[in-house]
Amino acid sequence: MNTVDENEFAWALLGSAKPFLADAVNSCLCVKIGAGEQNVAIRELLERFVGNGATLPPALVASLWAWINGFVGSDEETALRDLAVRIRVAQTSHPSPPAHQDDPEVAQLIPRRSERAERKHVQFAAAVNHSL
Repeated sequence: MNTVDENEFAWALLGSAKPFLADAVNSCLCVKIGAGEQNVAIRELLERFVGNGATLPPALVASLWAWINGFVGSDEETALRDLAVRIRVAQTSHPSPPAHQDDPEVAQLIPRRSERAERKHVQFAAAVNHSL
């Protein structure tokens, strides 16, 4: 998982956790993500999903494991995998819209790729797949 994807995962995870986060905690996590401390924020969010018995949207499962796979061989790998297997996944084929979707102030905080960046991302992915 690259830095951009990690950042997107952190914001998506935060959006999914908003229903059970206190406003102060949500704000603190926004600051951490905005300051580039995605790893710290993601870990805290995952711990809060477990602690609250909240379900993770199925759309985030692949990103969760891609993020954890970035720790293969590190001292943190086992603890992160143990944490991940304790997270419940929602039993729906389509995740419900994020709680913040109707809040225009919060919606502005969600990172999105520009059309140009998305084209470059697709071109890069195609080039990588072609070279394999």
